[in-house]
Amino acid sequence: MTRNTFASMFSFARRPMLLSLLAMNIIVAIGALVEYPQLGMSNNIAYGLAYHLLCFSFLLAGYFTRIRLWRRGPDRGATANDLEMSYAISGFIWLLLVIGVLSSMATVTYVESIREYILSMISGSSPVTRGVEVRSELGGAPGYLKLLSFLPLAIYSIMVVRLRFRSYGDIPSREIYLFFFSILSIVVKVFFTQDRLSVFFLLFGILLVKKNASGLIRVACNLLVFSLIVIMSLISLIRFREIGSGAFDFVLIYSRLGLENLSIILQSKDYSWGAQSIFSAPRAVLEKLNIFSGAQIVTEYVWNPAQYVYSYLYSDFGYFSLFIIYFYGLWMRNLDLSITRSAGWIVQTLILPMSVNNFTGIGVMWLRGVEFFFVIFVSGFLLKNIYSRFMLVSRGHGKVRTLHLRSPT
Repeated sequence: MTRNTFASMFSFARRPMLLSLLAMNIIVAIGALVEYPQLGMSNNIAYGLAYHLLCFSFLLAGYFTRIRLWRRGPDRGATANDLEMSYAISGFIWLLLVIGVLSSMATVTYVESIREYILSMISGSSPVTRGVEVRSELGGAPGYLKLLSFLPLAIYSIMVVRLRFRSYGDIPSREIYLFFFSILSIVVKVFFTQDRLSVFFLLFGILLVKKNASGLIRVACNLLVFSLIVIMSLISLIRFREIGSGAFDFVLIYSRLGLENLSIILQSKDYSWGAQSIFSAPRAVLEKLNIFSGAQIVTEYVWNPAQYVYSYLYSDFGYFSLFIIYFYGLWMRNLDLSITRSAGWIVQTLILPMSVNNFTGIGVMWLRGVEFFFVIFVSGFLLKNIYSRFMLVSRGHGKVRTLHLRSPT
């Protein structure tokens, strides 16, 4: 393996799926080295750790299997990202960002006033209750508001796709404004919802853009990485204040928790056949609409019922989940190999959400939530519109201005 090949393998711009999966699995394994007796997490987890390493090996075997699940499209001189956004799409995106910001702020008002919430956050003198963590049946924010608060993530995902293969001089100013305002919108969302997932979403997007960024965008990306570390530290200190953990202890806490709960679940022989993993979001929607009412899934746990990706899969499919993990690794390989500037809108839509989902496997993986599919649907719908317009233009119904593009290195 040459130096360039090795560097390419561990470049987040080229291999976001692989690196996010490696980070998740290694961090969870490190969780075996720490204990939290105050949380009841000091039990024997040898069985859970062994199964984690077995799952990790199946995942790597799948990723490094040289099988193409689909053909990669040819590299073309001009792509949909070369076509400037129409004013109609830009205006619609601005509207969605404003709705997302207002929805994030509105979730707080179901438990306290915005003024009281801000004062509590600034003073740090009392526990801060998040409107999104209280069930709507108990007086918390309704589900539609919680979903709408994720609109900035969908828009940010689109702007990452638009910017990651273009140099600063080739990007229209209105798209640069959209990119930075989408970042600001997510920061506002994080302030009012204390959502760590959104911070990871921001960070992973910056890593995708930063590699080929130049000028103002590169400087801004460097500043944002530092700012996100500070924001993550503050959120963790607020949310884990009651157990006195450090700024980044939450990662190790969830890693240890995952192994503890996995060791318990491995002793179970009752399977839920997808209700804990791939069918979790559809099941939640059907139950909310009173179309389906499944039996309540109850499992033993330590401190917190949150599992992690291998726990959920074992709860659903037992040891058969090893084959699912293998094929997931194969799918992730194909996604990584398909990430080019001429990739189709489906691949472009999945890049950022799937890499974040891989990393959140440390705790409650994002794939289980309705908001994961909501972000993909909104960003996919808008990207499909942009790609459809590009196809019309490229067939002679207009003109495409070819930009100076650079592939990630």
